[in-house]
Amino acid sequence: MSLTITLSNQEEQLIFEPRASTTEERFSSVQKLREEGLPSGVYMTPLLPFIGDTRKNLEDLFKRCQEVDAEFVVTGGLILRPGKHKDEMFSVIKEHYPELLEKYTKLYVNDHSSGIPDTYYSHKLDLVDTIKLGYEMSKKYQIPFFEPRYIPENRLHFNRRVSTVLSRIAFLKSKILRKSTLEAKRIQQDSILLETLKKDLKKMSSEEVSKIPLHTESLPFILEMLESDQSQFLMNHKEWDNLFYQRA
Repeated sequence: MSLTITLSNQEEQLIFEPRASTTEERFSSVQKLREEGLPSGVYMTPLLPFIGDTRKNLEDLFKRCQEVDAEFVVTGGLILRPGKHKDEMFSVIKEHYPELLEKYTKLYVNDHSSGIPDTYYSHKLDLVDTIKLGYEMSKKYQIPFFEPRYIPENRLHFNRRVSTVLSRIAFLKSKILRKSTLEAKRIQQDSILLETLKKDLKKMSSEEVSKIPLHTESLPFILEMLESDQSQFLMNHKEWDNLFYQRA
């Protein structure tokens, strides 16, 4: 179970969520769930530009996550697709943060169908990379970034494990290490391919595996999983131990 918590300051939180439970009430819920031995974490998304994505806000939130023993944290920025939600957000910004209205107007000037901020103005306005900063904070406070994946035991269990490994590697290479975008994209494509593969990788012959249309960037990680059911790359980046829910 996860709860969305994005603002440590209660006055600010009530501006954007006037009829919702408070930040502290949500942290209390996480704590109670964890005390009962239930998996529970925090989604810090969307982190509002220049309001929720400040280092102080994130530090405060991560400290509370650590105190309540949150099992994981995920961070992300604000997506504003054209329409009612965007209009309402701009109305709130205009009323409560008029000094930020021009920045918001520029950030979302493109009216992109996906709602992502404009690339040019993101750079020009020094918009915080909420995923990278959140990831760094997760390491500082020793809270896993991402919810561990639960995979039911079935004949394709191993395929799902390999798919999850590839997806996490692609994330690290593209969002954190800033390696080749093409390399990360290809690894992610193979992750999706294996997620939907109908044959059990473990029971396939080498010849059969070689016929799967996989990219060369993924093959070393896949072969390592076939041999040892582990990923040294993820171990080196301290991502392996919290990748999957461990059965009690």
